Amino acid sequence: MAEYRLVFNGPIITQSANALRHRVAFILEQADFESLTLVFSTSGGSTQDGINLYSFLRALPIRVHGHAAGHVGSIGIPAFLGAHYRTMSRFSRFFFHPYDWTFPHANVLTERIEEANIHLGSDRDLSRQIVQTNSNLQADFLDRIYGAAASTVILSADEALAAGLVQEITELNDRGAQQRNVKTWTVGW
Repeated sequence: MAEYRLVFNGPIITQSANALRHRVAFILEQADFESLTLVFSTSGGSTQDGINLYSFLRALPIRVHGHAAGHVGSIGIPAFLGAHYRTMSRFSRFFFHPYDWTFPHANVLTERIEEANIHLGSDRDLSRQIVQTNSNLQADFLDRIYGAAASTVILSADEALAAGLVQEITELNDRGAQQRNVKTWTVGW
């Protein structure tokens, strides 16, 4: 039996989210599958795709281990919180900042701006609920990162542990030893 480590490093966009879901489904079908660790690093991306990844991880028929390796930011935080057990490397961090919206073209109708504002507000509220449910962060801190006047906040590994975003600070292979029952795959898109 083998532990599978699936490395996700890059933006959360529709293509990368679909690739992650496809790779996870393929791993679950492997005859030697025993457990899944999602090694996660992202600066964020699409709020819709990030929230969808959270729900996907929570819907799997297995217990997912998430490991923050490097920088986990923006909508990547709610997506990462989809893992049931969460760890992070000592030199990793969580990066909260106000959400924004990118329009694919220069000319935008007023109705589309209003629609984007409603969509972004809803995704911000859902993100807040996900973080609140999966941490012990207090309401004043949640207001600071998800409120109308949200500000940028970076949490170190120790701060993330104290906040309940992770359950442990650890390295997956601190000594560089051969790990014979571990298979590492990446997500490509």
